[in-house]
Amino acid sequence: MAAAGWAEPSDVDKSAFTAPAHYEYALDLYADAGHIVVGDHVEVDGTRYKAIGRSNFDHGPFGWAPGLDVIKLGRSTG
Repeated sequence: MAAAGWAEPSDVDKSAFTAPAHYEYALDLYADAGHIVVGDHVEVDGTRYKAIGRSNFDHGPFGWAPGLDVIKLGRSTG
């Protein structure tokens, strides 16, 4: 599946999110809403990650619906 993009999370986002045991919050993936769920494995640029969190901004107060989920991707720490 194609994605709209990806980026490293900010230090503020990293400190505000508690990743599951043995995972480091490593990347935000912007993908079509509803296609990736927490627990799925995703490959980005040749590296395998696990979906460890998800945000959706389609229901904000201003009526703008981008149709994208922000998937928090984790890298295994062991």
